[in-house]
Amino acid sequence: MKKLFAAVFALVLSSATAQAATIDFDFRGNGGLAPSYTFTQSGVSVTATAASFTGTGDVSTSPHYKVGQYWGGLGMSRKWDNSHEVDGKYGNDLIVFDFDRTVTLESVSFTHVDRDDGFSFFFDAGADGSLDSDNLGFNVDIPESGTYSFAKVWTGDLFGIGAYDGTIFNTDDFKISGISVSVVPLPAALPLFGAGLLVTGFIAHRRKRKNLA
Repeated sequence: MKKLFAAVFALVLSSATAQAATIDFDFRGNGGLAPSYTFTQSGVSVTATAASFTGTGDVSTSPHYKVGQYWGGLGMSRKWDNSHEVDGKYGNDLIVFDFDRTVTLESVSFTHVDRDDGFSFFFDAGADGSLDSDNLGFNVDIPESGTYSFAKVWTGDLFGIGAYDGTIFNTDDFKISGISVSVVPLPAALPLFGAGLLVTGFIAHRRKRKNLA
């Protein structure tokens, strides 16, 4: 019986793990400026909106902030800055990514990157719907490949990628061309696990009745 239960549990676990594949979002296109953009891939949706942040990590929004979708990826425009990039000119641009479910952040891909460009990372550390900046910090170097892979596991549904204004001559600027996440659909595996328990329970009941006969 123990072996049968272990086999059922292993089947459920392998089923859930097998479905935890990486989902790649491609933000490139020609949609222009909009209050927000929603992208759906493999049943997972993420909404990108524009915000800004201060040197102390405080995040704010404004009706003047717009997300731009371009062939290079997502950029941002505000009232006094229409560069179409995520940059630190006239304030620190921030693109907020709000997922419709909990995901694990795998990597972020950038274009329009200079050799001295970095990004600032935000995460909803308190799971209270607000972004915090005290995780990776400001000015994380963007690799020459343009794709930054996260070594630490960041799991949640709200992230932010921004550009910091270091100096007037050395300001981060880039576009965000894509993001990769993974999802482990444990709730989907629970019915299978429950069915496995019913099967093992039924078999145990049959054996008990047979032994009593």
